[in-house]
Amino acid sequence: MNMSVSNENGTNSKTATIVVMKAESVNNGLHVADFSTNVTSGYAPLSVLFTDISQNATGIGGILTMTDWLT
Repeated sequence: MNMSVSNENGTNSKTATIVVMKAESVNNGLHVADFSTNVTSGYAPLSVLFTDISQNATGIGGILTMTDWLT
């Protein structure tokens, strides 16, 4: 994945690899990542807010983590 952010001070880009691994089911529930957005279309540059609405999903070791992509 390549993410670029621009403003009046310039552009910052970051490339990251996303690894998807099969996880074991917890309480016989399905692991489904589910996100909503505040906008689904528009003109560039477009600011989009993603909200995690996942249920029965866990990260590696059962812990959900946040990643700062532009550090």
